[in-house]
Amino acid sequence: MTLFRSALASAVVLSCSGAALAVDWDETINGDLSNDRFNPTSFTLDLGLNTITMNVVDSNDFDTGDIDYFSIVIGAGLRLDSIILFESSAPGDGFVDSIAFIGLAAGDFFPVDPVFIDPEPLLGFVLTAPELVGTDILTDLGLTAPVAGESVYSFWVQQTGFSLTTVSLGFNVSVIPSPGAASVLALGAFAARRRR
Repeated sequence: MTLFRSALASAVVLSCSGAALAVDWDETINGDLSNDRFNPTSFTLDLGLNTITMNVVDSNDFDTGDIDYFSIVIGAGLRLDSIILFESSAPGDGFVDSIAFIGLAAGDFFPVDPVFIDPEPLLGFVLTAPELVGTDILTDLGLTAPVAGESVYSFWVQQTGFSLTTVSLGFNVSVIPSPGAASVLALGAFAARRRR
């Protein structure tokens, strides 16, 4: 039982220590994300909840629109459990369009040209419809949970209309349990159940 308690305590310490190091990026505070698909803003995700909030707007003239590109790096020993769409909203009065496009590709740059769109290199994409706010969009983007470590993915986020749209994503990262730790936790749970 002591081994089970120490394994559980280690897991709690790891998850608590990661919370302070996690990414918390907001374009209104930290500055604009990259508009260059070949050089996306790069974030190395850490334990806990990592959030990235951006403002995007489209226009007929791509020079005046705002397309955001960023990449996430999932390190060795970590896994991405979910991507939560926290917000997709268009501030202002009158008609607002709060739907943005989020595309995902493997690698540290985005292979799709936004002017001559070829969906072939995409792993997946999602339109941020209101009913998706608060849900996990990981599988919509073409990934299967959890996503193992030592991976790099790039995102393309763009408003599909002319309204400024705020999009906020939450990336939940945890430690990949080692086979030994998983066995110890399972054995401890089994022992506790038998004791009852």
